[in-house]
Amino acid sequence: MQKRVKTIEETNLLAMEFVKMLKGGETIALIGDLGAGKTAFVRGCLAAMGFEGAVKSPTFTVMNEYDVDFGRIQHVQHLDLYRFTLADEIEAMHLGDLHAPNAIMFVEWPNVLEEELIRPDIEVRIEIEEEGRRIEIAGDRFQLAG
Repeated sequence: MQKRVKTIEETNLLAMEFVKMLKGGETIALIGDLGAGKTAFVRGCLAAMGFEGAVKSPTFTVMNEYDVDFGRIQHVQHLDLYRFTLADEIEAMHLGDLHAPNAIMFVEWPNVLEEELIRPDIEVRIEIEEEGRRIEIAGDRFQLAG
């Protein structure tokens, strides 16, 4: 699925449609340049799940966690791997141990290393365009009307 969005409101509507398809247990890779809107997309997803607090980029904290009450999904983890330079550093986080069936995990910069350490269920690619963003969502476990 691919959509072009011009405003944050359009991004939030897409995020709302997207989270309705989540079942829990998904790992979602967020791919895009600096400033593309990866955290803005996560912010829209969390808002669609009823979260009302601040949603900040995990660039410096590495991981932010949020409790939600969205059906089976009760917890959201938002990671940023941009500053990692070694596979051992990422492996030391034991991401598999963090994830649970009642949680979803958003991972910014999952491809920071050449090695494939993160195997996402869904990829969200965000590209900056002249008049907004192009957001492409792909994954085996869901279908969005596009």
